[in-house]
Amino acid sequence: MQLSRFWSSVWGVFAYLAGLAILRIILGRLMTLFGFVPDPWAIYLFSLATFVAMIGGTVLYIDWKWGWKTEHIGVGRSGGASAIGLLMGLVLGAVAFYLSTVATGWFSAGTVSFALPPVLSLDLLNLAVVLAIAFAVEFVFRGAVVSRFYADLSPREVLIAGTAAPFVWSLVDYVFGFLSLPTGIANVTWYIPLSIFLTLLFLRTDSVWISAGLRMGMVGAVALFGSVTAQGGTVVWGVAAAILVLLEFVRQQRMPRRVTPTRRDPRNTRSRTIRGPWGPH
Repeated sequence: MQLSRFWSSVWGVFAYLAGLAILRIILGRLMTLFGFVPDPWAIYLFSLATFVAMIGGTVLYIDWKWGWKTEHIGVGRSGGASAIGLLMGLVLGAVAFYLSTVATGWFSAGTVSFALPPVLSLDLLNLAVVLAIAFAVEFVFRGAVVSRFYADLSPREVLIAGTAAPFVWSLVDYVFGFLSLPTGIANVTWYIPLSIFLTLLFLRTDSVWISAGLRMGMVGAVALFGSVTAQGGTVVWGVAAAILVLLEFVRQQRMPRRVTPTRRDPRNTRSRTIRGPWGPH
């Protein structure tokens, strides 16, 4: 039975994520010598395997299966613009963490304190692992997944599928643990509005660097200063996500209606028949 356009795209994304998950497990087993490497080095090696599987596996998969290059998933070819986007995201992510700590103090003690909490521990290796995995998550779930939906589906379908994908994958991971890929959603409540916000931001900017910088700034600050409460983080990211949801709703209401079901947004240059910047192949 032939799948509809929507479910065909969803199945393609699921196959891609499952492939990355299997690659992650294989690399993790090999790099930890099938469990013979003791902790904490086994944890660091498995984290490295996760990063390599998510980044390297994505680059190879999209080139082999979709005929894409990294420019098609929001990475871009300009190093200067990428660095600016990443730096901007890091700063905004750190600001969001600071606002979350202020909100945390209000919900915990009923008072507003503008002082930063003390640094828990300056473990540079652990911080590097946290930042690397944060970037990999954005590279996969915002870059490749949302871009695949954007190439296949209507704007409203992209909004639904793109925001739901990390949550659905977390549910799949909960049921089938062997398909595990980090999303963060299952760990902290405020990851939910954060994920929604980053998906909407990527749809507006088409830049992995900005969304990755935001996640890295937030989780990096949490690794340094300690976690914020569910209420504090949820308020900050919930407000940010609500603003982008409203803006996206207004934008879609103003978009011209499609004449036929097969018509695509003229700004969409990503498709199954495009390979890199050189046109159809």
